[in-house]
Amino acid sequence: MTKTRVLAWTAVAGGATGLASFAALHLFMADQVSPLRDPVSGYALAAPGSVLFPLGAFGFAVACAALAVNRARPPWPGVVRSGVVRPLLGAASVMFVLVVLFPTDSGVAVSSFGGQVHRYAAGAAFVLMTVVGYAGALRPGDARTRRWLVVLTAVSAATLLVTTLNTFLPELADGGQWRGMPQRVLLVVQALMIFVMAAATARRRGEGVRVSRSQRFHVVDLPTAVAEHHRQRHPGLVDS
Repeated sequence: MTKTRVLAWTAVAGGATGLASFAALHLFMADQVSPLRDPVSGYALAAPGSVLFPLGAFGFAVACAALAVNRARPPWPGVVRSGVVRPLLGAASVMFVLVVLFPTDSGVAVSSFGGQVHRYAAGAAFVLMTVVGYAGALRPGDARTRRWLVVLTAVSAATLLVTTLNTFLPELADGGQWRGMPQRVLLVVQALMIFVMAAATARRRGEGVRVSRSQRFHVVDLPTAVAEHHRQRHPGLVDS
């Protein structure tokens, strides 16, 4: 298995770990945290969320980092060449780590320094992933990957806007009473983005490496070269 595929599967495993962890949180903590009203960060304030929440966030961090360091040909042609996507994915990975290192405050209001870092790191991670999807959807390349990224980016942008409004303007449309739902949709959508990008990377495994080696070392078809040499040395014998 090539390094490209290892990194692609690492990204898939990280995204799957994130999704599985947050799904388990909803299963085991249904009586403590309301999926409709409470933000996802509320799971980290009590067991087993104090373990599962960091596991899920670190899973997303690993997935973004694996996509960021992959040096294969662009997983969605043209995007990585722009030098934009890899730094964005790397920054998103850092934000997911900060979300774990700085847990949110208990209660509705966020007032501590750590709580503010948690809030804005989570928001930055969601924004960065949305921008990554937008960049991939705009560039020419694999039509199937572009279609997926167009849809996922649109849903991500819409839910991100709703989440922001519900967080800072909770009175608007009584958004504070259902602010948890858009966050959960956003998590699932951005995990799907990771899967789409990882799959696109795996489909292009090693292509750039093979071409560059052939060009660098002038690899030729040895039987064809021997036959051509023999024909030039003995043209009459070959013609007859």
